[in-house]
Amino acid sequence: MSDPVLDLDRRLRTPLAAFQGDRPPAPEWFDAAIAHQPERSVTSVEGAEIEILTWGERGQPGLLFLHGGMASADWFDHIAPFFAETHRVAALSMSGAGRSSWREHYDVAQFAREMAAVAMAAGLHEAGPPVFVAHSFGSRPLLNAAANPELKLRAAVVLDAAISLPKAQSTSTLDTRPHRTYATFDEALSRFRLMPYQTCDNLYVVDHIGRQSLKRIKTADSPERWTWRSDPYVFQKLSGSAQEDAETAARSARCRLAFLYGDRSAIVRPDNLAHTREVAPDSSLFASIPDAAHHVFLDQPLATVAALRVLLAML
Repeated sequence: MSDPVLDLDRRLRTPLAAFQGDRPPAPEWFDAAIAHQPERSVTSVEGAEIEILTWGERGQPGLLFLHGGMASADWFDHIAPFFAETHRVAALSMSGAGRSSWREHYDVAQFAREMAAVAMAAGLHEAGPPVFVAHSFGSRPLLNAAANPELKLRAAVVLDAAISLPKAQSTSTLDTRPHRTYATFDEALSRFRLMPYQTCDNLYVVDHIGRQSLKRIKTADSPERWTWRSDPYVFQKLSGSAQEDAETAARSARCRLAFLYGDRSAIVRPDNLAHTREVAPDSSLFASIPDAAHHVFLDQPLATVAALRVLLAML
């Protein structure tokens, strides 16, 4: 008889370990989406090479996706293709994430400038102001961009993030440490997990983003080891107060705001959701995605696509 507590701990800490490097079974829609591979390119922003993934033809309405903390552009590989027939779609990896360069220092306004530069490089403005969508920590540069008078946006959509109450802890105080390295790809993949911890029934999505999160490196002891692509010290190197910046930016937004969040989210809680409603402009839209936790587009990918399509039509 299995121990429910130990089983939950395994699902939280090592959700892919049981597959031993094999890919979990996936539905046809997911395989079709992943098969629609993006064009990969980079653009230079203030001395850093920023990774860009694009789908769809230039000249269509622009749609930009930005990931959350310690994630990357590839987290949208299964979502972005759904919009490629009607939009010019791009996803970027912020500096310090994915295949983008690392910096000595980071700040929210700089991440917002990376978004703006990617939108121009990818041709997202060719059919008018684009829509920007960002998950979790990515909402901070998203709101900064929405308040920028020099950057014209049609709308900014926040995925499972809320503007924290003033007493909330700053992400810059979070404990950081070097990434571990692993002898094999499969060993490293078996250690991939979502942060903050949560279970996810769609392990085929978790497996895909885990594979994209790894890179091969050399060490003094081995010609081949595996570790994570992201800069482990991003939040330690982050300047300013992301919370205060987000509140100021939301109040000053120059485009329509929308907030989509999981109804089981541990991040969007009643208190900070209420605060967000107070801070955001009266025209802002709010909607929950049923049976989804913080990683809404992993928990409920098709529902997230449907919700975004409705928002795009409304906005």
